[in-house]
Amino acid sequence: MLSQVERSRRDEILRNLRQVDGISIRQIERVTGIGRNVIANA
Repeated sequence: MLSQVERSRRDEILRNLRQVDGISIRQIERVTGIGRNVIANA
């Protein structure tokens, strides 16, 4: 799972997900199980 990936790699993946049009931070949170603040700060 994404929570088990090294932090720098996880942040890179989250940044890429945030750049996709139509995907909200809340949706990413639901799918990945990672908190909104972590996603927002990635």
